[in-house]
This record gives sequence, C-alpha cells and structure tokens, in this order.
Amino acid sequence: MTEARKSLLSSIQQRLDPLVVHYLGTVALGFEHQVLGVYQDVALTALDLLASYSITALFPAYRGSLDRLGIKYASAGLGIALQANPKAFSYGLCRLDTASTPCHAHPRFPSLRRGYGRMLFRSISRPPKIGSDGNRARSCLVSSSHGFTARFAPATLRDMLATRSLLVHDLEKLGLRPGEAAMVHCRMSALGHVVGGAETVVRALLDVLGPAGTLMAYTGWQDEPPDDLGDLDEERRRAHLEEHPAYDPRVALSRRDHGRVAEALRTWPGSRHSGHPEAGVAAMGPLATMITAGHPRDDAYGAGTPYARLVEFGGQVALLGAPLDSVTLVHHAEAVARVPGKRRVSYGMPVLQDGGRVWRTFSDIDTSEGALSYERLLGEEDYIEHIARSALAAGVGRSGPVGEGIAHLFEAQGLVEHAVAWIEQNFASGGATDL
Repeated sequence: MTEARKSLLSSIQQRLDPLVVHYLGTVALGFEHQVLGVYQDVALTALDLLASYSITALFPAYRGSLDRLGIKYASAGLGIALQANPKAFSYGLCRLDTASTPCHAHPRFPSLRRGYGRMLFRSISRPPKIGSDGNRARSCLVSSSHGFTARFAPATLRDMLATRSLLVHDLEKLGLRPGEAAMVHCRMSALGHVVGGAETVVRALLDVLGPAGTLMAYTGWQDEPPDDLGDLDEERRRAHLEEHPAYDPRVALSRRDHGRVAEALRTWPGSRHSGHPEAGVAAMGPLATMITAGHPRDDAYGAGTPYARLVEFGGQVALLGAPLDSVTLVHHAEAVARVPGKRRVSYGMPVLQDGGRVWRTFSDIDTSEGALSYERLLGEEDYIEHIARSALAAGVGRSGPVGEGIAHLFEAQGLVEHAVAWIEQNFASGGATDL
C-alpha cells in the first residue's frame, strides 16, 4: 500500500468504524490490478469524497446500524467507479466478494460482505425501495473532480427470500441463455433464504435454460477412499481394499464441498452421470447423454471429457454465490495447455466392472495442488481464483446479483482460451515466468 493510501485511510478511520474502513479499502484495492491500474485514482477519489461527509448527516435513518452504513458507504464508492468504467467496477466487486476479511466472524456484521453487492446492483437497476417509515429513500448526488456523478440512496437490507421466480429473473438478467448447455457451481447459503432449497435452484436454472437447454454440475464422490491409503496401518488399509463400496453413480453421494445443487441434479429424474468417481459430472437435458458418455478413466479433465464437450457445445459456466476457486473448467485448461512439466498423480478407487467390484488405478494431472508450480508465481493465492478473476478483469465473464449473492457467468470457450493463454504464457518452459 502506498503512503498516500495509508494517509487517506488513516484520515477516514478517524470518522468511520474500522470495519467499514476495511471494506472501503478493499474496494479501492480492487482497482490496483495491473490491467485496471489506471482507475486507481477513481477509487481513491471515491474514498476521499466519502470521508468528507459525516455519517449522521448523510444517513440519519440508519444512525444505529453500522451494518447498513458499511454497505451504503462501500456501495457509494463502487457506484462512483461504475460511472467511470463498468469494467473496473466489475473487477473491484469481484475482488471484494472473494476477499477474506475479519467481518466474517463479527456478530454485528453477518450480512455485510454478501449483501452490499446485491444492494448496489439493485440500486443501479431498479427504483429505490420504500423505507420502513413509508417514505421513499432520499437519493444523494455526489460529484468529483474527475467530472462524473454517482447517485445512491439508503436501502433497507434484510435476509432475502430467494424464490424460484426471483432466481429466474436474476439468471435471465445475468445472461444465462436458453437452449444451450450450462455448468453450475452453487453455494446456496450465499443466495439468501432459498424457498424450497436446492430443488428450487435447479428448477429455476431449468426454467431459464428451457426444454432445449442442458444443465450440468461437477459431482465427485463424497465417500471416496482416503488419498493416503498407502500411509494407513495394515488393518485400516485392508478394510478399505477389501470392503470399501465400489463407486456407483446411482447411489454415491456428490461431494459436500461442492454444494447441495450438484447432489440434487445427480438424483434428478432423467439425469445422466458420466460415471467417473473423481471427475464425474451429472447432466440433465437433451445434450446430457452426449456430454456424459465415454468419460475417460485417465486424463479425466482433458480431451474427450464432459468438460471438453461443454466447450465444444458453446456452453456457459455459472457461479451462483460460489467462490471463484470452484471453477472446475480451469482443470480442463490445465489439461489441454501445451506446456511441459505438468505434475501428475495416480490414485486407486474401487469401481464396478463386468458386474463385479475391482480396484482400479487412475492417472491424471494433479488437481489438488495444481498441475504446475503455481505457488512459485502466485505464492499462497489460489491459482484457479487468480485465473478466474483475471478472466473477469479481461471482460471474459460478467457479474451480477442472484438472490442475495453475487454470481459470475463465463462463456466456457472464452474462459478456457483465457486460462490456456495465461498458463502457456507463464509456464512455456515448464517453470514460472514473471507476470
């Protein structure tokens, strides 16, 4: 952080709650990325403008609620940035949405991180809400020395009821296309209170895609054998080798860390599964059979896989409240990128073959630690998140509200092309090059 930034944030901190300052600082940091560095002064100006007003003067109705005030201040800064450049705004929003902040554990700020972006998108695209006192919220115009103006107004934040009709509206506005294939990653808790749970999310997605569209999701295997099977003591290792159930996609649960929507789709009437215990996907729709058929046992993310077919069919990837590091399609880019020195792993799993249970060894790129030495280039930053965020910054994807959360939508082909180009540029010789 520059000395100017430290001085600015220090002056703001004298007037605002430290947690609110943290969010304003995070908004500004979103504009420091190399691609968007030219807009850094926009974010700084936003912070400077906000610092010149007192909380009670601007927002008397919310004097006692720092949760709402934090959202209003952060939203005002982003609103100003949006007037200057929507692309910069999108990157800053994604940066804040994926940032790890102390507000997660603060009992007074349960909805700050997930709610502010939703409110901002709504304030831009819809008329102001009617406040709890029955009066339409007052809007404020703020001008800056850069010659642009932002309009923002207090809005009541509450735990949103995410109904099927609301999700359909949001998904359509996000850009999910009917009649095509889409891969979904969903963290339902980020969408608000989803009326009807995972079933509602699946139905909303199918409503938008229509009868000619196909929905797919990564499933994996929740109860797969331990990775460190060889390190177990003799008794435990023998128990798994002899009695661990063979993988059967009809009954094997989807991985919990990929959410409830994947499991709902796996068990949906008429859905198809690709049958791979680690890289498997479930799909529903006219293209489901073609997408899931013949999933290779080895190199399960490369050519001829469901991921390759999603790209071939011109599909999309939707992250509904899910973090950017959950984009499984990046593994496909790793698999097809033409670079040397990829890390590979072998692992064993029991599968059904010719009506019996057999233990089979699989071989693939390392999708746990990464197929390449990303840590040399990015340190502790997750490489999938980095690639996905850089794709958003490059205009490959778009962001918007779905329910109470922030969603991201990528064109599958565009995302893979961007990821492959990034990998081949930085690992052309098998090692990391300078960004």
